[in-house]
Amino acid sequence: MKNNIKIIFIIIAGILIAWIIFQFQSSIINFKKTISDESVEIIENIEDKIYIKIYLEGKLSEGLKELQTKCIELIEELNQYSTHKIEYVLINPSESESKEKNEGYYLQLLESGMNPIWVKNETDTDIYFPAATISYRENSLNTQLFNNESFYDTIDATLDEVESSIQNLEYNIISTIYKITNKRKTIAFIQGNGELDSNGVHSISNTINEFYDVEHFDITKFTDSINANSVQEKINSMKKYTAIIIAKPTITFQNTDLLLLDQYLMNGGKILWVVDGTNSHLNNFNGTYSFPIQNNNLNLNNLFSSYGFKVNSDLIQDKNCRYIPLETPKGIQYYKWPYHLKIFNKNKHTITLGIDTVVSEFTSSITLTDSNISSTSLLYSSTESHLDLEGQYVELSVINNGINEQKFQNKNHIISAVLEGVFKSPFNSNVIQLKKESPETKMIIISDGDIIENRIKAPNFLFELGFDPLERKIFNGNTNFILNSVQYLCGDENLIKIRNKTKMKNEK
Repeated sequence: MKNNIKIIFIIIAGILIAWIIFQFQSSIINFKKTISDESVEIIENIEDKIYIKIYLEGKLSEGLKELQTKCIELIEELNQYSTHKIEYVLINPSESESKEKNEGYYLQLLESGMNPIWVKNETDTDIYFPAATISYRENSLNTQLFNNESFYDTIDATLDEVESSIQNLEYNIISTIYKITNKRKTIAFIQGNGELDSNGVHSISNTINEFYDVEHFDITKFTDSINANSVQEKINSMKKYTAIIIAKPTITFQNTDLLLLDQYLMNGGKILWVVDGTNSHLNNFNGTYSFPIQNNNLNLNNLFSSYGFKVNSDLIQDKNCRYIPLETPKGIQYYKWPYHLKIFNKNKHTITLGIDTVVSEFTSSITLTDSNISSTSLLYSSTESHLDLEGQYVELSVINNGINEQKFQNKNHIISAVLEGVFKSPFNSNVIQLKKESPETKMIIISDGDIIENRIKAPNFLFELGFDPLERKIFNGNTNFILNSVQYLCGDENLIKIRNKTKMKNEK
């Protein structure tokens, strides 16, 4: 009898297991995948429950109702891949019949960083907070669900705006989930050799800080005199940085500075070099009509050579360029200036795929010199460009003489490259124990410091990176290129790929 009961129990258990497997397989078969593989990888690595509050509920316009539907569909699809670790709830911030209570709730949402929109209806204007709060363990972050630059204007929530918001849902939600579920890495802007200060990198620093902690680290300051122990202490203190950025240095590096940067790399660190090849600037005219092209004497050539590249002391002229203003008898006139580049040419690399035009000023060329290092050019000039070499002159007359077609029929010149592999140290020491070879690591070189620098209007107005005062527009390519470079160095390629996918969707 007992055996019969046992057999019956086993049969029932088997049927239940088979039914569960069948249901699971059926759900997979009937489930149409719409998200990227990179999003799936991020979601599958979640260890704990995620709770999402979606502030899109109640009396919604047709467009916002569509946005709500797509948001729910996305979250439910993500939930499938997370093995049901995601829970969500819809919240109507205007659900109370008390105007005072609603306004109190609006204030809470505003103070938490959410942006409202006002949408016209047939008789009135309704306020919405198209955003979500994503919580994981003890942490919470907000993300906007509606793409609109002027949040405090009354809008119609057009089909284009709604469609753009829908296309950005995956990136906005996944990137927020990534931020909240992963330990934040730390990035450092190196100081001590005339690099851009916190104002000069204010715009890009804020962008990077959305994903990483950002610090400024002075490699020239020591708590004690410079000796073997203090240098080793400094090397150890840099190990906490996943990547470092050297942004437009202007003062010669001392050998101790170079040693610290080298040993950071030898310990597996990642470096973004944003370095000028010359000291050229419009201010160099200083009331004259020309100035010589001169090396900026940073003492980096030997270090760069050991890593497999060279930033040349030349300047690229390119027919794809921007304008500069000049005072004339007729007033201020605007002229094409071939030293201020519009960079359209980009390699189809993860870093550059999908980014917009990058703008630069007085840009040098890069030569890749080591075939043992894997190197890929990222940005380069057009074929209608040529080089002015060190010792030649930058002359204002170029704006009047026009473009010499024969002079501009040349090859592309590299402006940025990524180098990956095992790097060799050029340093030797009998006093301090140095690493002579790095593990597999990577660095990116950009041959113009202006690509990362935001404009500053005295006394303290800081423009967004890529802002062009003459065209009165922001070239977002600069910000996206630098952010992609940092995320690539930090091993966060999935975020870049999801962002690229979103951009390509919006362009269709």
